[in-house]
Amino acid sequence: MAIKSKSRPKKSKQVARAPRAVPVEVRPPFFLRKRVQVTLAFVVGLLTAAVILWARNGLDEERAREERQKVAARARQAVGQYQSTIESALAPVGQVLSPGAFAAFVNLGTTLDDLEKGKGDPKEATETGVDVAKTASDASKAIADVDVSSLVGGKGFEFELVDSVFDSQDALVEGLDLYGRAGELLRQAAEAEGAERDLLLEHAGAVLEIAQRVFQDGYADYTRALQKAGLATAPFAQPPTFPGP
Repeated sequence: MAIKSKSRPKKSKQVARAPRAVPVEVRPPFFLRKRVQVTLAFVVGLLTAAVILWARNGLDEERAREERQKVAARARQAVGQYQSTIESALAPVGQVLSPGAFAAFVNLGTTLDDLEKGKGDPKEATETGVDVAKTASDASKAIADVDVSSLVGGKGFEFELVDSVFDSQDALVEGLDLYGRAGELLRQAAEAEGAERDLLLEHAGAVLEIAQRVFQDGYADYTRALQKAGLATAPFAQPPTFPGP
């Protein structure tokens, strides 16, 4: 009986292990990425802040514009009251020649000149002097009685407007007082004779010259106040010249 030889068992072929699956990160869509969302949120925040700031600035500007309009309206009302007093006070004094120029007591210079040349009637000169002195005094008092501090002071009005109102009142009152003084000197001169009359006429002429200059400065300030308040827009004219000794 034959003995079968033992043969080695055949080794089974080992199948190689499949590589381990590595997880692959799937990136989310662009606008869903965190960094993009953070960046967008930051940009949106900046834009929102800019829009809010712009709207706030626009609102502040609108409020400021409305406030300026209210102040301008109050200024027109206040200066309008002052204008009413000035026009009423100056109506007997003379007449407006052009914006910034007013002819006051024109007959005073003419009467002084005629009396100095020996042409005038002393009686008429006396009447002119008395009339000028009274008219100037009444106008001066009416303007001086205006409480400009309450009218334009501390109201938020433009400085140049307020300054023009104050300056015009001071100069107009001073100018009218000087006109009154010149009228009184004319009366005295008309009642005097010889060298005394000549001296009084010379003095009256000098006072009249100062009165014209001071009064015109005041009227120019008054016109400037009207312009600043929007009550007059015409340009200034050259100061007028008046007859005088």
